Formats: sequence, C-alpha cells, structure tokens
Amino acid sequence: MYEKSQSIFAKNLYFYRKRLKLTQKQLASIINCTASYIGQLENMQAGLKLHTIELIADALQVTPADLFISETQKESIIAEEVEIPYNPQLEKMISEIRNVLNNYESKSYSFIKKDYE
Repeated sequence: MYEKSQSIFAKNLYFYRKRLKLTQKQLASIINCTASYIGQLENMQAGLKLHTIELIADALQVTPADLFISETQKESIIAEEVEIPYNPQLEKMISEIRNVLNNYESKSYSFIKKDYE
C-alpha cells in the first residue's frame, strides 16, 4: 500500500510542479531542501515527513490531499462536481445550433448525392 501512495504522490508532485513551471531547484528553494531531494521524491527514492508534505502542497498551491489523489479518483471527483443547472436560454441556443448543423448536414448530403447520381 505504501508503494501505491508513494507512486501517486510522486506523479502528482511532478504534475503540479510542472503545472506551475517550477524546476526541481526552484521548488527546493521554496521549501528549503535540495533539488536532489525533490528528484528523489519524484522517483520514489526517498521518504518524507508530514511537515514536508505540507510545505510541498503550499508551494504547489494544492492541498496535501491533492498530492495523494489518483487519476481515477480525480476523474470521479470531477464527474460528481459537474452539475450544470437548467438554463432555458442555453437550451434554446443548443437547440438552434443542432438545427443549423442538421440543416447543414442534410444540404451537404443532398449535394453529395447530386454529384454521384
């Protein structure tokens, strides 16, 4: 189990660091450690303390929990969070776009049929 958590942490550390366009050296400077240590964490070659997790999370502008959420869990969370309230104007716009596309497709198909008949 520890290896799975460590793997998730390593991937997320790398992802969030890159998202902020930080080098290992820059992140190390922010949390007062060495770039080598950041590299070891990203390659699952070093352990870490809770305090270090908190420092890293703060530096990467995420919560400590974010560093341990797998891709599958992230997708599940996103799916649960996405709830678009009913909006009549939006529904009308979508309907109009569908009509335009349907009309365009039928015209395109009739044009193609004429060419090959």
